[in-house]
Order: sequence, then C-alpha cells, then structure tokens
Amino acid sequence: KYIKRESAAKAFPLYRDSLLNKGESFVDIDWEVIKETYATKRLFKASDKDEIGDNHLGKMVLFDRVKEFLVKRHPDLRVSKTDVQRMMLDLQHTGHQNGPMRAQTRAHWLYALRMIFEVAEELQMMTGGNPADGVTVSIPSRPKYVVRVILDQETAKKMLKTSRDML
Repeated sequence: KYIKRESAAKAFPLYRDSLLNKGESFVDIDWEVIKETYATKRLFKASDKDEIGDNHLGKMVLFDRVKEFLVKRHPDLRVSKTDVQRMMLDLQHTGHQNGPMRAQTRAHWLYALRMIFEVAEELQMMTGGNPADGVTVSIPSRPKYVVRVILDQETAKKMLKTSRDML
C-alpha cells in the first residue's frame, strides 16, 4: 500500500518542499468532498435553503457538467488564469455538448468554476489562488424598449396562417 500525499508531505520535508516548488497541493483531489462542500456553500449563499428544491438541484447538475469539463482538461486542478480565459473562449466558440454557449450560460459556468476553485483551495487540494478571479464574461444588455406594432386584421391572419404552416 502507498501512503497518502498529505501524510508523505508531513513525514518528509524534502518531498513537501518539492511539492511547494512545483505549486502542487499536499492533499489529493477528492471530487466527492469538493461536491459536498460546494453544495453546502451554495445552500449557504442561496435565499432558498431547500436542498431538494429544483433550484439547488439545478445548481448541482451544473456543478457536475462543469466538473466533467474541468476534469477532461485539468484533472490535477493546475489551472492558470489564462487557462480559464481559454476555457471561456472555447465555450463561446465550440461549447460543451450542445454547440456554442450563450453569454449568460458562460457566466453561470464561470461562477461555478470560481466556486469550485474556491472550495478546492479551502480544502487545500489546490494552491496558488483562484485562477477564475478577474475573468469576466460580458453579457449583452437586453433591449430597453420593444417596438410594438398594431396590425390590420388581414396581415394578422396571414401571419397566423404562416406560423401554423410552419408547425
């Protein structure tokens, strides 16, 4: 059997120093612990404290998607700010599974990434600060005024017929 990284770092100062020089953490990455802590933090920050509510369950599904995406690219959680920016650009252009992502969705993913990194740092599974800090996604504003048009009855009937034909 092997000893855990955390025990080895405590027992062997030379090993601990080599980990520090490489920028690695002493604690092995445990995604279940990260997920539990993430869920707790999400509930703490939420106005709705229901852990089986649709809102919280949706946030945890987002966690699973972001985790899957992150593990494929950086399984050791050695991520730089440039890596996070590159991830956001990739999501913008190619997306994850369903094609390119809209800005609002990327912003949700960035928030989840930021919180995952925050939790991993608190649990000492990651070192070097939160790489998602300072990375932003600009979301285009919605139009302030929607032009409304009053149609004559004939045009309205044509539009209705055309829309029904599309179904």
